[in-house]
Amino acid sequence: MKIDISPEDWRRLAPLLDEALDLPEEKQRPFLETACDGDQRLLRISFDILALGQGPDGILDAPALSNPSQDLAEAIAAEQDGEATPGPPED
Repeated sequence: MKIDISPEDWRRLAPLLDEALDLPEEKQRPFLETACDGDQRLLRISFDILALGQGPDGILDAPALSNPSQDLAEAIAAEQDGEATPGPPED
């Protein structure tokens, strides 16, 4: 899955994803629908990122996630570039 996200969108979305990931799975989507405040593009991106963490091989099942937002950013970068880039996307 390729996810196109700008650094500005990532700065908006990272804290929302952190909050959503602290919620039970069934409450994550409703939380993001409210938190994205009608921004359908940001909502779609957030759902795509959450999908990366679902299932038995999801990124969120990896052991010892010290910073879920950074780990998700690295997973997205790895998928787009073929290799992981530390931290969130650069400006």
